[in-house]
Amino acid sequence: FYFTCRPPSLIFCGNSFDPSFSIFQGIPWTEEEHRMFLLGLQKLGKGDWRGIARNFVVSRTPTQVASHAQKYFIRQTNASRRKRRSSLFDMIPEV
Repeated sequence: FYFTCRPPSLIFCGNSFDPSFSIFQGIPWTEEEHRMFLLGLQKLGKGDWRGIARNFVVSRTPTQVASHAQKYFIRQTNASRRKRRSSLFDMIPEV
């Protein structure tokens, strides 16, 4: 997937473009989305990203949920190794 005519950091819509929005830059997850992700993870288990996206975090695609999960699990693994600034990934599921 290559761009030959225009820079990849610009989104074009007809004759206008918004240089402040990059196609490679995601929209940060909200606390509510992350909370729903954790609930879906509890109910459906690890790996059912499509189910979590369809039934819990409807504002995100299965690919986005899978990517979020990957980062979440990496963050959980590294939590004991070193202290970092707090993050959305530090939230724990409510029982």
